[in-house]
Amino acid sequence: METAALIPIKGFHAAKARLTPVLGDADRERLARWMATRVVQAFAPIPTFVACDDEQVAAWAEELGAGVLWGPGLGLNGAIDVGVDTLAGKGFDHVVIAHGDLPRPEGLRGVVVPDTIVIVPDRRRDGSNVIARPTSVALPAEYGG
Repeated sequence: METAALIPIKGFHAAKARLTPVLGDADRERLARWMATRVVQAFAPIPTFVACDDEQVAAWAEELGAGVLWGPGLGLNGAIDVGVDTLAGKGFDHVVIAHGDLPRPEGLRGVVVPDTIVIVPDRRRDGSNVIARPTSVALPAEYGG
């Protein structure tokens, strides 16, 4: 089984907006970058790809050794769907989709189970932060309300 990680990441300058009342712009950007770095590193040695439409994020991903899947204007769901299709075209038959702001990314590789869909719910159980699945399964991304 050939597995890849797919991490959609928006521009660090736009991340963690809900923390604006307690953190300034530079601190929110630094926090977002730190969290995303930990998520990328948690997947090693699994090939990891960052779906983005921000040049700063793309440069950061390349510095970490992650592949960049450039997708301007796709939004989160479009970036994930196009990213999964791209990875399938590169020969990966399993993908782990993980958000770049997970507070405790250790153990992410553990959700990879051959021929199985694994969905990790968020703390409120109204969404998911991690989905592992075969790339052959048609499961369109539907993040948001």
